[in-house]
Amino acid sequence: RGERWCCGEDEDDEGDEDAMSGWGSTSSSFGGAGSSGISPSGGGREPTEQEQARMLAEIQQLQSQAETQVRVQEALAEITDKCWDKCMGKPGTKLSSSEESCFANCAERFLEASMFVQRRLLKESR
Repeated sequence: RGERWCCGEDEDDEGDEDAMSGWGSTSSSFGGAGSSGISPSGGGREPTEQEQARMLAEIQQLQSQAETQVRVQEALAEITDKCWDKCMGKPGTKLSSSEESCFANCAERFLEASMFVQRRLLKESR
């Protein structure tokens, strides 16, 4: 008799409960009573304290990277808004040379000012 692995139809529909008989033991590993749980380290065992500490450090690093990415995106959006309002005349198919220059200078001044403020706040917090 063929086995049903996913979504296809089996030629032999008799004994559907037999086809699912292995699921009972698997479902208990998703947190059921008496389950040891599924561990990221594999092998069906719980992670050691050292493995848990490593995983926690990796999660914290990923979270920090995500927060940094959000801050960069927010700063870029702010630069874009401020410089657009300051430099953009009548939108057309191409930027004029004065608009290009304005955008470049605006973005550079904004970044310099942001870095100055960050350095000042860091210095004051010490």
